[in-house]
Amino acid sequence: DWLMYDFSGSLYSALNVSAITDLLADYNGVPALFAEYIIPPDCTEFPTVNFYQSGIVDGRQNYGSSTFTIACRSLEQKEAETVGDIIFDSINRRNVEDYYISCVKLPCIPPADTTDVFNQPVQVTILRKV
Repeated sequence: DWLMYDFSGSLYSALNVSAITDLLADYNGVPALFAEYIIPPDCTEFPTVNFYQSGIVDGRQNYGSSTFTIACRSLEQKEAETVGDIIFDSINRRNVEDYYISCVKLPCIPPADTTDVFNQPVQVTILRKV
């Protein structure tokens, strides 16, 4: 059943490459890359990347698809945008494992207050033939 395919795991594999992870802060000895809605509260270094499913899983065609949002977070706008650009360039219109990934880069979101950071969102659609 195609609904059993691990869209999130495939996206993690696509993002877990040195072109991306070399830009990220260290979190307990590994790059700050999280397949979670929010980063862990004890992760205080930046930049970080977290991603989560933000759209439906669609099986109406002869392929399955799902949408994710990648949050590229940093204290500085330019750094958040750079991480977003590298992610976009690394995974847009690429085949990873047996999935096809396409991206849309959204406008950078400024901090909401002095405790927040910049967020460069990249929206990703993952397709897999059923």
